Order: sequence, then structure tokens, then C-alpha cells
Amino acid sequence: MFDRIGQKIMGLAKSLFIIESILFVGGGIVMFFSRLTALIVSGIVLIILGPILAWLSSWLLYAFGQIADDLHELRNTHNKSNKNNGVRDGKNSQKQLKKEDKTNQSAITTEQNDDTRELTKEEQYQRGIGFEKQEQYQEALDHYEEIAGYKDTNNRIKACYYAIAQSFMSEQKYEDAAISFELSDGYRDAESLRKEALYLQAKIFIGQKRWTPAADILYSIRSYRDVHKLIEEYPALQNAMNKINYKL
Repeated sequence: MFDRIGQKIMGLAKSLFIIESILFVGGGIVMFFSRLTALIVSGIVLIILGPILAWLSSWLLYAFGQIADDLHELRNTHNKSNKNNGVRDGKNSQKQLKKEDKTNQSAITTEQNDDTRELTKEEQYQRGIGFEKQEQYQEALDHYEEIAGYKDTNNRIKACYYAIAQSFMSEQKYEDAAISFELSDGYRDAESLRKEALYLQAKIFIGQKRWTPAADILYSIRSYRDVHKLIEEYPALQNAMNKINYKL
């Protein structure tokens, strides 16, 4: 009912023009055939000017209808344009997504190939050196131990364990430090520092009154520093050593 209202308004303007013209002409004819001279003249004028007045009076309504119809067409054109742009954008987006997906898949495939490719000994060696320079000793060990015996890797393995042990010492993780110093056996003063780490751990156990683990450690380094004097200082420690048949 209200679709294309602009065209309907223009149609109404035309209809009103026709109706008004008929009424003016009809009225003029009636007046023309009257016997009064004045009415005859008025009838002639009405027949001539009536349609012109009807035409002029319909202009405003017709113009309003045309404006409404033009706006309707403009809106339709705009909507179609947006729809077409949306379809194009959607297609472009799908193409872009497919392109990115292919690129990502290619990158993943390349990375997987790199991961599965067996590194040469020299590549492992150089990567290990790189991590060692960055003080990432565990990562360096992972590469060195894969190629143990290649060039100076055996010595570098000990150096890495030595550095890790020193880090444990600074954190007061003496048991871990002792293990790492043992793995770096023969490197610098690793053996002496291993005993020092055990000695300090034993003193921690003594402070906690954990006599048995303290006795185990001190017996393993019984010739180090003042171990004999330390044992004599704590009767509970002597009793723990006697229970496990440790003889100094």
C-alpha cells in the first residue's frame, strides 16, 4: 500500500489535474450556455483558464512526489552498492584468510622440517657455545651432551656443570651444588668445592638437629677441614654415627 509512495503522489497529482480541468471546463460550458452575458464571458474565461489553473495547482503535489521517488531510488542504489561492496569485501576477506592460512601452514611445515632435521655435530657445537655465552648452561649442556667427544665438548660439559654448581652455591642449595660439582670432576677446583658444599649442607642439618643425614655427609668427607672436631662437638651426632657403624 505504501510502496513507491512517490510515484503514487505523482499519480494523484495527475488525477487531480484531470478532475479539476473537467470541473473547470464543465462549469464553463454550463455558464457559456446561460442567457446572461456576464456568465457567458465568465464561462469562456473558465474554459480557457481553468485547465491552466488546475495544471499549476498540481505542480506542488507532483514535485513533492517526484522528490520522494528520487530519494527512494537513491536509497535503493545506495543499498545495492553497499550490498555489492559487502559481497566483494567478503570474497576479498575469504581470499585473504585463505592466503594467510596457506602462509601459516607453510611456516608450520618449514618449522616442523627444521625441528625434525638432524643437526650436524658442528651445528650442535655452535648452538651450545651460543647458549654458554649467554650463561644458559643447561641449554648448552643439552647440545654438548648430544655430541660428547666432539672437539672440546667434554671439557665444556664440565665447565657448564661447574657454572651451574656455583649458581646453586650462591642460592645456598648445597646438595644440588655438590651433585653438579661432582659432574664437573676434574675441572678447576670442583672436587674441593664439592666437599665444601657437603660440609655446609651438613651444618644446616646439624642446625635442624637432623643428625642422621648430617652424619652420612660428614662421614663421606671425614678428612675435610674440621669434620672430626665438629663431630666431637655434638654428642647426638656421635650417637647417630655409632648407630650406623661409622668409624672415624
